[in-house]
Amino acid sequence: MVLTHYSLKAKVVIGGKTGLGDGFLALAKFQTPAGAIRLSAPETTVQYLFQLYEALRLADRKRLKKLLFYRRVEANLLLQ
Repeated sequence: MVLTHYSLKAKVVIGGKTGLGDGFLALAKFQTPAGAIRLSAPETTVQYLFQLYEALRLADRKRLKKLLFYRRVEANLLLQ
C-alpha cells in the first residue's frame, strides 16, 4: 500500500482579512465576510475540527487561491 500526503493548493492565512473569492472557515456564530466563500459553519470547536479536512478539500475543488481561518483570538476580536 502506498500512502500519499495531502497538500492543500490554496495559501492558508490565519487571521487577517479576506478578499473577494477567498475561502473562509470559522464557527457558525461569525458572519462570513463580504465576498468570501464560506466552506463550513461548525457550531462547536469539536465540529470545527471534524469539518476542517473536508473544508480543505472543498477549497481545492473550488480552486480557491487563499483560505482564511479564524483562531479563537481573532474571532473574539471581531465581536468587539
